[in-house]
Amino acid sequence: HLPTRDESAIAEDRARLADRLTMEQTSLLKVTRLLNRMEIRGAAGSGKTVLAISQALELAAGRVTGKRQRVAVVCYSYGLAHHLKRHLEVGSRGKRPSFVGTFEDLARSWGIEIAGSRDDSEFWEDTLPRLMAERATTLTDGQKFDAFIVDEAQDFAEDWWTPLLAALRDEEKGGIFAYS
Repeated sequence: HLPTRDESAIAEDRARLADRLTMEQTSLLKVTRLLNRMEIRGAAGSGKTVLAISQALELAAGRVTGKRQRVAVVCYSYGLAHHLKRHLEVGSRGKRPSFVGTFEDLARSWGIEIAGSRDDSEFWEDTLPRLMAERATTLTDGQKFDAFIVDEAQDFAEDWWTPLLAALRDEEKGGIFAYS
């Protein structure tokens, strides 16, 4: 069916709102470029993942500092990891994040065997982060990261942050950007 005049007006209003939100989100990223630790919170569907993707691409391509950064984009769920990979693992390898995947995928990429079942909270909340923190201390400078972008940060166990900090090239100045 053809849209009525009211339906067309509603669609135009939504398009204008989406454009405005996109501009506001872009402005937010520009304002926060000089920060190396940041948490952005928002409701589901508010565009946090879009911001995380934009920030990852900007940092990896060197548009923020003029120097390409080794960036890892980490999340909790497999579905989100797949979505992030579809958007971030495109284009020139030198201008995209070095790692995109789940916390579990990051552990595997460091050679850590995932032995616990999904129901083993002790493994996931204590053992795995400890093993990863230990492994992070042995990473070479080329294996470490300049920044971590964490989407779904609200789902990260408290001790999951420790190996991320340990895997930064510079623990003081390295970026940790959380989207919750």
